[in-house]
Amino acid sequence: MSEMAGVQVTPTQATQFQTELQEVQHILESELADLYSPLVELARNQLQRTQPLRRAALVLATGFNQPDTPALRQQRLLLAAAQEMLVIALNIHKLLLRSQISPGDAAQAAVTGGIILTGDYCFTRSAILAARTDHVQVVEHFSVALKTISEGLLRRLFQEREQTGAVSNQDGAVYHENEDLFAAGIQSAALLADLPVATTTAISTLGRQLAQGLVQPASVAVPPTAPFAAQLEPAQTERWLAFLAWWQSTMA
Repeated sequence: MSEMAGVQVTPTQATQFQTELQEVQHILESELADLYSPLVELARNQLQRTQPLRRAALVLATGFNQPDTPALRQQRLLLAAAQEMLVIALNIHKLLLRSQISPGDAAQAAVTGGIILTGDYCFTRSAILAARTDHVQVVEHFSVALKTISEGLLRRLFQEREQTGAVSNQDGAVYHENEDLFAAGIQSAALLADLPVATTTAISTLGRQLAQGLVQPASVAVPPTAPFAAQLEPAQTERWLAFLAWWQSTMA
């Protein structure tokens, strides 16, 4: 995908987008570096498992607007890192929830303790990163997203223990946290960039389609973008072209 709504992505915008993704990766690595071994290895393994940084990329696309001030750029980097750090924390706690501890098994108890410490550390760092955006509504969105996603994951876990084969929630649909993560990231990044309601709504629709595409391999990797593109300014369209080209490459 090289153009949208008559706008072509420029090498400069593509490079800027990739540079920001690399900066988010660096922020995450720096935040995890304060952990000591073997906890740091556990956290770094989960960071590797989050690749590619799709939640961060979506924030970096949504949180772009003109004028793109240094303050706005730093805010979206922090929010993007907060989103990915949250995913790392959730994935670590999934290990805990699925572990079985036998009475008197000191070795297993030590491992479980390490998982708890690492997961709690990552949750704390994700909240701090979100708070460093200095945007009260972003922090509120982050808190609500954490509650919603945690409840969904716990519901899925309980059902996994009760059922065999396919796991579904009470509505008969499998819970996938990416849809809620994408929604929270879009809403928060849109606040940072001061996007119009219509633009935020269009991006949210695209975000849901992208999240659904991750769990439906037969679906189109990048859905039709015409209604969404109509809500964008030319500079924003260039950023979204860079994002969509990157997204398409991760789905190949």
